Amino acid sequence: IAGVVNIKMKEGQFSPFLNVEGGRYYTANYPHDGTGVDINSGIGLKLGRGSLTLFGEFKHDDPTNRAWPDKFLADANGITDQIDTLTGKIIHKNNSIKQPNYHWGDGELRNGQLFANLRMPLTQSGNTEFYAFGGFSDHFGTGNGFWRYLDGNRNWPQIYPQGFLPEFDPTSKDYSATAGIRTAVGGWALDFGGSYGLNTFDYNRRAPTASSARPTIREFRIRRRSSPGVCAAASTSSASTARRRTRSDSPHRSTSPPVCSSAARTTRSRRASSPRT
Repeated sequence: IAGVVNIKMKEGQFSPFLNVEGGRYYTANYPHDGTGVDINSGIGLKLGRGSLTLFGEFKHDDPTNRAWPDKFLADANGITDQIDTLTGKIIHKNNSIKQPNYHWGDGELRNGQLFANLRMPLTQSGNTEFYAFGGFSDHFGTGNGFWRYLDGNRNWPQIYPQGFLPEFDPTSKDYSATAGIRTAVGGWALDFGGSYGLNTFDYNRRAPTASSARPTIREFRIRRRSSPGVCAAASTSSASTARRRTRSDSPHRSTSPPVCSSAARTTRSRRASSPRT
């Protein structure tokens, strides 16, 4: 996928705002779940002849599950639950394994984001300005694999005597910063700027066990960390090109510095073994 996206960020002085949204799934045949909340806010501060805008957002969604109880789920003694296959209801619980053992639905989601945008004129006419913007985001989510039956070849019966449900808890963090100077000289719009970016991704796999007295390989972590991307670039545009823009899109305002990314990657894995208490 290739293309150009020109994002005009909110700037200038403005009153603070706060938005709060929430919701929850109410279903007839399943437990109520999926409670979600989204909180976002921002403020525009005047700094001399310039401005600083700050934004933040927090979002959290509980998981949903539309799986029915598993009529084939047997414990180490071969005992299964008595289940109505037409309604998915448990008529009689006969073993100690939690139902439903599968997870069919959305995982838990938690996001936090911060962003700032600075503009500061350097000349009385405002023809030259310093700009900077950057942000940080932290993303967390969960997901599940298929149930590992106790007698299956994907289970470790010495550790999970009743089987287990793998859980994935990946986390991703992004950092970015851009700064530069825009000006206009001799009918040309000039932009000298640089960008820095960094991303880390931890692919965490958990295998919870129902037995609290047994040791467990609790976590398998793969970290993928992108090398910091740094770039410095200069761009120009002629006054003839600028005249074709609207008045609100002045030459120095519509030219954005390129954002760099690096293809270099490093991978690290770690396996931790500890008793579950």
